[in-house]
Amino acid sequence: MLYLAWYLREAGFGTVDQRLFPEAAEALERSAARATADDIWQVSPDDATILERLLALHDQQLASTPVGVMLEAQKRLSRFAKSDRKTPWQDTGP
Repeated sequence: MLYLAWYLREAGFGTVDQRLFPEAAEALERSAARATADDIWQVSPDDATILERLLALHDQQLASTPVGVMLEAQKRLSRFAKSDRKTPWQDTGP
């Protein structure tokens, strides 16, 4: 959902600072690291705030994005998944 939201934002659906995406990725990574260390999946309150912003954006995108745009974003996600890039925004500046 994180990466799909990125591609939809690039297509013009959703207005949010692009810094949200690496922040959300880091929040997920921190939560996964805690789950590995403690054997309990828990999101910190600060990370929850970041992820809530991402979920709100994606909810808005799903409500307003035409199917054709969604399909193209899914194709881009599939190409990304087969690439060597770590994130879709890897080569994108601020």
